[in-house]
Amino acid sequence: MQTGGKLGYGQAVTDTAVPAGTDLTQVLLAAARRLAESLDPERVYDTFHELLDEVVPHDGVVVSSFDADEGLIRCEYAWVEGARIDESTLPPLPLNREGGGMQSQVIVTGEPLLANDVAERDQQPGGTYYNVDRKGRVAKIPDAGPVRTSAAMMVPIKHAGAVQCAAPERTRASRGGRRRRAGARR
Repeated sequence: MQTGGKLGYGQAVTDTAVPAGTDLTQVLLAAARRLAESLDPERVYDTFHELLDEVVPHDGVVVSSFDADEGLIRCEYAWVEGARIDESTLPPLPLNREGGGMQSQVIVTGEPLLANDVAERDQQPGGTYYNVDRKGRVAKIPDAGPVRTSAAMMVPIKHAGAVQCAAPERTRASRGGRRRRAGARR
């Protein structure tokens, strides 16, 4: 649809399977409006993080892009322990086409991942894992000690059916076993 010389996309709430006026519809509509406020990737990533923060306790958000020609996964946005960090501090990762490593798995399969066993997954071969703190210090696991993350949720971001990015979100458990905000990793 074209409005006022600008390209736009719209879908009436009544066109969906969710009846207008439901709580879910209102939440999704509000999220869509907030995400559509800007085409600037940094602002979109910040908005995505703000929306996530409203509904999912987490300690880190990373948005990664995937370059199919180079076979590399690169960090585009990183928020750790309450601080936005310079994404260039995170090194690019080679895609493991066999699906080893959580981001590679999401990119290869095109399916989301919810892992409540990150410490065990980080011990498996085929992936490259890092601990990252709020100051942007990066330490490769296992060289830097054990993983500090307990759970990860990752979703593929697709364009024309192909995965372009993966958006990992991670949490770690406090000593009391409750989730708390802390570090993110790729």
